Amino acid sequence: VDVTRDTTLSATREQAQQAYQQFLKAAPDSSQRGEALRRLADITLEDGSAPEELPAVNSDTGATADAANAAAAIHLYEQVLAVTPDAADNDRVLYQLARAYEQSGRLPETLRTLERLEAEYPASPYRAEAQFRRGEILFVQQHYAAAQQAYQAVLDAGATGQFYSRALYKRGWASFKQSDADGALDSFLA
Repeated sequence: VDVTRDTTLSATREQAQQAYQQFLKAAPDSSQRGEALRRLADITLEDGSAPEELPAVNSDTGATADAANAAAAIHLYEQVLAVTPDAADNDRVLYQLARAYEQSGRLPETLRTLERLEAEYPASPYRAEAQFRRGEILFVQQHYAAAQQAYQAVLDAGATGQFYSRALYKRGWASFKQSDADGALDSFLA
């Protein structure tokens, strides 16, 4: 038997976007619609190029290309959640949606989405990072007690996580900002 090797595909992100858009047009009722939307949103968020049919850069309002692309990704992620509201992997969609909100500067929506991820998917692998990101936003907004709770949630997840040492450090700063020198020292020394 003569087995021929597959040739390597050399597709660009733009070609992948076009393929997903064509699929979505050709099969609007497909059971794979949610997955195609999610992948298109991921490409849009990571690559920074909005699909042709989604909101473009608005030069009248001074919106940047990054903000417009984040807005396009938000639109797609919200569609995914509407199409597949009970999908088991929607924690990933919520995580990415929060990133897109954050990139577009929509911090209240970022916090709501991270809180939703926490509430609906308490065992999610994205939980520790979501809590850390919540802590960072709350700290910048000078909500130190809430930030400290978010950092503590990261610490409660265990010392093996990649955010553990940073959460320990930032919990110390949140304690310090609340005039809790003993709590701050405990965190800093740990």
